Amino acid sequence: MMTNDEDYRVVCSALTLASEIFFKYETVLSQFLDTFVQVCSIRSRYCPFSPGFDSSCRALQRQDRRLEKVFKRTRLPADRSSWILFVRKLHSSYRTREWEYWKALISHQPKEPKRLWTTFNSLLGRGRDGRAPTNLPSFSAQIFLERFTAKTWLIQRSTADLPPPTFSVTEHHLSALQEISSTELR
Repeated sequence: MMTNDEDYRVVCSALTLASEIFFKYETVLSQFLDTFVQVCSIRSRYCPFSPGFDSSCRALQRQDRRLEKVFKRTRLPADRSSWILFVRKLHSSYRTREWEYWKALISHQPKEPKRLWTTFNSLLGRGRDGRAPTNLPSFSAQIFLERFTAKTWLIQRSTADLPPPTFSVTEHHLSALQEISSTELR
């Protein structure tokens, strides 16, 4: 029968052996990776989904990827056209869902002006304090005038030969807006 000292030495030698084996394994594996796998840097970005993006949107996205893979595998014009038609429907669905999301959010807050303005600010890309981000490049009135004049000149030149536009009446309106004071807003 072994004593406690003998047990301790056996366990220590087993642990030392295991540590040496693991160190050797890690060294060899690192050498293989350095030899056969090239090191490259990748850029990863956080891109949050649009409001109203739910499980049905994810299912549509999976179907889009599936149709794309089918086209890339077969290269048939029929597969390409079915994929492109689906992508167009997908984008239309995304626009509709986002529009419905914002419409519902606005229509559920007619008696809460503070929350309604917070919604408008987030819709317009403003921060929590209601102001646009301050890290934008400087922009003067002269630069704006030059760009605006150039843009209107280009538009006038490109549409000079076209008939005048026709406008349709829209059914959308903000009927529940009411004036609030600055103290109510805070």
